[in-house]
Amino acid sequence: MSLTDEQKLPYYLDLYKQLWHSFDARRAYQWKFNFGLWAAIAILIGQVIKGDVAAGFRMSGWWWLGIHVALFLVYLFWCSGIHSANDRDRNYAYGYKDAIESALAGGALPSVGTPKRPWVRCLFAWSPLTSLAITAGLLGLSITVFWERLQW
Repeated sequence: MSLTDEQKLPYYLDLYKQLWHSFDARRAYQWKFNFGLWAAIAILIGQVIKGDVAAGFRMSGWWWLGIHVALFLVYLFWCSGIHSANDRDRNYAYGYKDAIESALAGGALPSVGTPKRPWVRCLFAWSPLTSLAITAGLLGLSITVFWERLQW
């Protein structure tokens, strides 16, 4: 049994609302996570500058560098997944919204295709590039401060 366009319309509207909510809620958590991570790195930098870390924490500079590189790679992996999911939900939501608008304008209700975009391309928008640049900058500053403070 096939549904008519009028019967499909409420489902399209529900799907649009759910996808948009998913995108919007994930975006809010993403920025909260970013601000928390950036604050933690800034506190660590402050502690190194103040000398608290240097006094009781002897670590090879290569370990410090390795930890930062590993942290950035994990962050890059997390960031690519979150932005890929955001991109998918946003594109689906726009697809359902466009289909609803087309049907309400008097046209037939089109089917919504699957938006496919490689995860790498999701990282080249302003939001992921900004978060990656800030994180990389703070991690680089942390490495530089540690290097200067402890003279490895």
